[in-house]
Amino acid sequence: MMQKGNNNKKKERGRSTLFRTIKTELKKTLGSPATVIMMFAAAAACTLSVAYIDTDSRQRTVLSLLIEQDAELLLSDTRFQWMEMWRLGFGSWTYILFPLLLTGGYLHMLSEERSCGGTRFFLVREGRVPYCIGKTVSIMISGGVILLGGYLIYGLITVLGFPGFSLHSLTDITVAGYILCRLGRTFLYGMMVGIFGYLVSVFCTEKYIVLCFPMMLSYVYSSVYDRIEQQLIAGEKWKLQEYFQIFRISNLVDGVNLKSRLCTLLCVLVWYLLGMFLFIHRIRKEAA
Repeated sequence: MMQKGNNNKKKERGRSTLFRTIKTELKKTLGSPATVIMMFAAAAACTLSVAYIDTDSRQRTVLSLLIEQDAELLLSDTRFQWMEMWRLGFGSWTYILFPLLLTGGYLHMLSEERSCGGTRFFLVREGRVPYCIGKTVSIMISGGVILLGGYLIYGLITVLGFPGFSLHSLTDITVAGYILCRLGRTFLYGMMVGIFGYLVSVFCTEKYIVLCFPMMLSYVYSSVYDRIEQQLIAGEKWKLQEYFQIFRISNLVDGVNLKSRLCTLLCVLVWYLLGMFLFIHRIRKEAA
């Protein structure tokens, strides 16, 4: 009976340590000025997305439309309304830049902490497993918060710069539901896209590599995915191509199939889990 009571106390103490570690890590990350800077940087990246292709076959970005403010053009078609421009916020540039913008500040702090030997202090205070879980959960949540904040700022930009907004429209349950759903997907995508930075941080402590390599890793991953998908389409392997979409992380934002989005979410969570086990093993070696 006493043994059972002691085990329950240990579990309770372990849970308390884990929650305290996660809370500390999130406070450290989200309380940093870098978080706000990255939110605005994410919003700026969204304005680089392609809005439409003009009659001269030139790609026009959201930013170029904002700068020119051609009223005749913006009022000529419903595709230039603020909600459509908001929806187009995720483009090719954002998919390349987000792995850096969403995890850069956190990875810099983690690199400094590990390279100066501060890890030993936290391991003594928190324990190896809570420390690694806390880092993993923190990088996920902070990535989601940064992208959500950046996308809300970008939404405000589209409201101010494009036609079609009215407070009355927000009371429409369809419009409000779409906006909330879009924001929820954005938060999840922000959490999951941090996987590239997280995996790099497991194996490397050099801050310049940690900051730059996630973007390169994301680009290589996207390029390999696109090439395989093109081969599947060329071979008319439609069913296989549909299943293969679960490996496209942006599927969380623009995927039309709920089952496919859930599979993508599960897939990336498994990558995080594998990365965490590697992180625990790595930290054990560093602390030895």
